Amino acid sequence: MRRILSVNLSFCIFRMLASAAVGVAFFLNSPVTLAQAGSVPAPKDSKSDWKQVEDAMGRPGQIQPGDVIRFGMPRKDLHVTLKGVDIKQHSH
Repeated sequence: MRRILSVNLSFCIFRMLASAAVGVAFFLNSPVTLAQAGSVPAPKDSKSDWKQVEDAMGRPGQIQPGDVIRFGMPRKDLHVTLKGVDIKQHSH
């Protein structure tokens, strides 16, 4: 019994240390930390960076903070009924 508790305790300590190491690694590579160190490049025109992606998607996207682009993709495969009444999808 004592051996099992010892192994479980060792595993818990290992797991906590591994989690802490991963957290520290993410923190050190975060944009805030890199910006403080002065190693973040100047922002570029992000719209031009996404042009090829928009062409491939066949529709324009919405530029989001953090150099992210968002595409609205409504689903056309859902057919919803409520008490026998068809619920139509919202059209933009």
